[in-house]
Amino acid sequence: MKWIGKLKIKPSNEIPLTSHASIGFECLDRDLYDPEQCYDLLKQCGVKYARVQTGWIKCETQKGVYTFEWLDSIVDNLLKRGIQPWFNVGFGNKLYMPDCPTESAVGQVPMCYGAEVLLAWKNYIAALTKHYADRITYFEIWNEPDLVNFWAPGKSNPVEYAEFVNLTAEVILKHHKGAKIGACMSEPFPSSSEHNKDYFWDFAANIKYLDFFSYHRYDTRADVDLSQNVKFIKKIFALNGFNNVELWGGECGYPSNLPLDHTIYPKKQSNEHIQAVALLRYYVTDAAVGCRLTSFYTVADYTQKPYHTATGIMKNFSLFGLLNGTTYTPKLGYRALANISNLLKDDFTVSDRFIALTTHYTRPYVNMPQQPFCAAFEKNGKPFYAYYYPTYLEDECGMLETDVCVRIQNIFKNDVMQDPVVVDSLTGDIYEPEKREDFKSVTLLYGLPVAEHPMFIMERSEVEFE
Repeated sequence: MKWIGKLKIKPSNEIPLTSHASIGFECLDRDLYDPEQCYDLLKQCGVKYARVQTGWIKCETQKGVYTFEWLDSIVDNLLKRGIQPWFNVGFGNKLYMPDCPTESAVGQVPMCYGAEVLLAWKNYIAALTKHYADRITYFEIWNEPDLVNFWAPGKSNPVEYAEFVNLTAEVILKHHKGAKIGACMSEPFPSSSEHNKDYFWDFAANIKYLDFFSYHRYDTRADVDLSQNVKFIKKIFALNGFNNVELWGGECGYPSNLPLDHTIYPKKQSNEHIQAVALLRYYVTDAAVGCRLTSFYTVADYTQKPYHTATGIMKNFSLFGLLNGTTYTPKLGYRALANISNLLKDDFTVSDRFIALTTHYTRPYVNMPQQPFCAAFEKNGKPFYAYYYPTYLEDECGMLETDVCVRIQNIFKNDVMQDPVVVDSLTGDIYEPEKREDFKSVTLLYGLPVAEHPMFIMERSEVEFE
């Protein structure tokens, strides 16, 4: 393979709103990191969206008096740098829930506390919506309601969650006609978990207002079952009259450091390289199933205060940030975010074009016991492709020693790639094929790199070089 240059990284204010890339900017209602040290770095990497939690407890510290200065600072600092915030709306408030177990009231659900607290919630939502109607369009209601960590007191309940989304949405839409309403879950996919078996089904059967839906995932193999899981979600929504709900990878994450007893169930300790590869796989696999947006959890390590949920302090909390929570220096994952933000910045669609890899140019997958992950897309009427070798993250296989021949569709006139190059999403390096051959139905590109992280085949004219 022949190296020909590096990918140019454009800042957020030069990236269009068609971008696929979002970053988690959560937990500032609990002051777990310093946002001031994050804004400029995020702008420099080109990420376009940020998920921001609204923190009822921090907005209403006296009953009926709303102070949004802290949230204004976050929203305006992001907007000033070309980053569009979207809201995750929650949590509880000790003014109305004096017996809740944590100071931050994380996961304490207003409707579980009676009519007075629910009315206070609606008043807060009305004030929040009116204040941000000119700056925020997307309102995701609550966080991971299917987990006991975020639905208290009582047991998580899909019918209650749907009712809560409905009544909150009605307040939002009353004061912001153009608002988009969202919901999210940690485990909407079919599962053997006792609490989860019918949760998504019952939620979908009772929801009235929904423009987008976020699934959350923390996986060692981002590609496993995702296509089937997304088909399942779409099918159930369609059965309940929701055919146009946008799906978002609204929270995905992998830490650079984690305990071996973490619920991710790692085979070994993580590091910055593993985190970066996980990030890139999330963005590409979400894009390949037609998700509108992917948001990586999270911007910076939580080092300033302990992390609370409704069940108490989470011990041995992992380092999920792309910035070091002490020095605010970028990790390798930050560089990966910059590359993927610039590769997936334009409006594109999923394509059914053929793509497959062979090694040694004759036999498929020599020295590759697993089938590579491949995806096809189209933007500006031109095809582009992504592929990677889906090892376990902990194996850290890096770049494979062998190069590959990539076969791509060449049936119709708009299939033909004029001048294809390959972009490494981890390093930003750009290569050109050693040779190409065009046949009646396929084009063969020889001598391309393959790694555990995604490579993109794109027209040279669509790639901006440093």
